[in-house]
Amino acid sequence: MKRAKMFYQENWLNNVNEYMKDYDFWHDGIIEKLENEVLKICKRKYAIACNSTTNAIMLSLYYWKKKHPKRNQVIIPNWGYPAAYQVCKFLDLNPVLVDIDRCSFSMDLDELYLNLKNETLAVVHIGNNGIIGNSPYMKETINNPNVLFIEDSAPSLLQDRAGTYGDIAMFSFSPTKPFQAGEGSVMVIDDEELYINIKKLVSNHDYNTVNLSLNCALSPILAAFLIPQFEYFDLFKNSRKWIHEKYKENIYETNFGRMFEEYSNYHGTIMYWSFKAEEISKALTNNNIQHRYRYYPCISKDKTLHVSHETYESLIDLPMHHELTVDDIKWICEIVKGAENG
Repeated sequence: MKRAKMFYQENWLNNVNEYMKDYDFWHDGIIEKLENEVLKICKRKYAIACNSTTNAIMLSLYYWKKKHPKRNQVIIPNWGYPAAYQVCKFLDLNPVLVDIDRCSFSMDLDELYLNLKNETLAVVHIGNNGIIGNSPYMKETINNPNVLFIEDSAPSLLQDRAGTYGDIAMFSFSPTKPFQAGEGSVMVIDDEELYINIKKLVSNHDYNTVNLSLNCALSPILAAFLIPQFEYFDLFKNSRKWIHEKYKENIYETNFGRMFEEYSNYHGTIMYWSFKAEEISKALTNNNIQHRYRYYPCISKDKTLHVSHETYESLIDLPMHHELTVDDIKWICEIVKGAENG
């Protein structure tokens, strides 16, 4: 059983065919149409399409470093997809890793506060599996206009209020995300200056040597494929919420773990089993049930960051896609409970 599947309609290719016949290859509005679809959801002022969320983070940090050359520290949670960490290494910035808290699975606010320094350039919230976590309170904790707050909300487009708290936020269209095109991202921003300068970095359509650009533009063909998917926004959201509720009916709370309902209702269902996680993962594997266990790495091996390490060892991401039936979910839950009690 697959952990994730794409909800695909053949007529989505019609939009690609129309684009190939009628639109200019680089311009004529197709990218802007995608950007506007994202803006309708998160209610922000500006959007910039990019070829990946990792590159979106890189361009954001690059611009902010040019603006604040004396700042070099980027605060990142120790548990999460390591895009921001890798970007820091590329840009010769200093990533400072802090622990997460047990309630929100996002950066601990006290740890964030203690690590803020004069040299802090940016703070990155990682929205694993759609998590909002402490992101509504991070900007207030930072309390410094010279520190950029980045919301890496890559999988979170279905999650209410995701991408609305950071100075800049990013959503992804890579595999396992609610909207899929193989790859791609959209940044959302309210500040006009930030928008103008990062947009210049994404692509240089003027073909000059004045504007520095890495050509991180999203392919307009992928944009054409993505746009029809937004007509199914409510279907995607309701389907994933229904699956979440069915899991909840069967294994909301068991002997050694429970479902973290506050985590996310739409992107995936996350289970916590402490020392039973490895046995459950083996049982799921033996029954050909795809899942994610120990997927998000702890970047630092420092065991004093103990919550992130415990989380890494304890969370399992169960299948979440539109083809799951009631019987499928019951079977998955029986495997889980059998391994837990074995």
